[in-house]
Amino acid sequence: MGYRRSVFLLIETLSQRPAIVAGTHAVVVSHLLPAMACCLEGTHATAAPMSSEGGNDMLLSLRIISDLLTNVLRVGKLRSTLEGGDGTDSAVYAFVCQSLLPKYSTLLGGATPDPLPQLALKMLCTVLDRDQQGMHGESFVVVLHRMRLVRRIITNLSHQPPLAQQDADAGLRTRDGEEASVHAARALWYILRWKDTSMLELHRFDLVHRLRKATVAAWRQNASACFEPLLACTEAVLLHACKMIRNSFVREGGGRGGSSGGSGGQCGPGRLDGGLMGSDPTTSLRAQDPLLNLKEVREYCRELLRPEYVLTVSTLVADHAGESPTAAEETRLRASQCLLLMGQFLGAEFFDVLADHACLTAIEKALVLRHDHAELLNAGRSRNVSMAMRLLQLLVFALESGDTSQISHSLAAHRGIVAALRKCEGSADSRDLHTARSGSWAGLSISALSHIVMQKMR
Repeated sequence: MGYRRSVFLLIETLSQRPAIVAGTHAVVVSHLLPAMACCLEGTHATAAPMSSEGGNDMLLSLRIISDLLTNVLRVGKLRSTLEGGDGTDSAVYAFVCQSLLPKYSTLLGGATPDPLPQLALKMLCTVLDRDQQGMHGESFVVVLHRMRLVRRIITNLSHQPPLAQQDADAGLRTRDGEEASVHAARALWYILRWKDTSMLELHRFDLVHRLRKATVAAWRQNASACFEPLLACTEAVLLHACKMIRNSFVREGGGRGGSSGGSGGQCGPGRLDGGLMGSDPTTSLRAQDPLLNLKEVREYCRELLRPEYVLTVSTLVADHAGESPTAAEETRLRASQCLLLMGQFLGAEFFDVLADHACLTAIEKALVLRHDHAELLNAGRSRNVSMAMRLLQLLVFALESGDTSQISHSLAAHRGIVAALRKCEGSADSRDLHTARSGSWAGLSISALSHIVMQKMR
């Protein structure tokens, strides 16, 4: 075992030398990577604990494969065997699909101890990211579906940290809660971006429940890197639901407002086109799955009505934390879009939860943030301006929902949000108030939307 360990450490040292890997990438792909994958054969249901020799070998093998793949992928574009490319590219694709991914069913199966699943997910994200850059984003997602790994990825959106698991095994309760996985969230985002992903299948994998749990866990742990990918996935699910309503409305000839099951949803064609400012064009899920109906979708998405989740997303709208200022802005933008989509799809039920004082305080902080920094931002391109527009549209929808008494009373009684709306009403963001009369969301300014909200509150 000592000799085996020494060989592993030597290969690990070589894997961390990009120049060496680049110069010998053909040999690395054809011989070294498959050999290291064979060392993962011990990943069975009763995988060795990380304190044992076998567990350490598995961890070291994954690290070596990750480093080697990262450096090999820097050499050239990753191409599918069906689409040509040189022998190395085809060999990399074949290695990942034939030798590496078959191990993932066990690595992500729940019995394998951390950090093995998270390292495996990180490596998967590296391959998927390069696959997207090479414009072959469909190929690996197809393989993930075929090997039934999508459910494993969704299950790993949140996980029990190693120390907490040890406490649970020992009958102790010194640590609470789960941790969110940024790598699982990123991998799921790639899956959601693929146009042929079946939303029915994802819902049956308890997607919305897992996203809710992971988002709340990330917020509790202040795991800022997880916020944006988790919110992006939630946004994609809600946008798909609203597109289903729009398609249903169009087929019926537009005779009624597009609500789901008479719940007060706000997704008629006019509202949807104007309300979803800046929706991600790369989200291309099929808008109508013949096996999935609106009643089912609504029941799945009602999981998001949990007060703690609504408060979490509301808080993230005004959150200043993030890996960088740009990342924080992107998180706020995603959170505002999720709130807007929940309001449009879930209607009055959602607004009853949003009427909580803490949620409205978070929206107030977000509007004040936009106003206080307006002089530093370009009104036509700023993420913060787009965020404010979405929040104001959300308040308009709230005041137009079926039963407005609770949300109207809560808004009028919240002095902070009234003051923030007055500030926004007096702001100048390069658009005129008279455009409010056009009836098009795209023509409205922050000032005009604030004016509408104030009028409806009176």
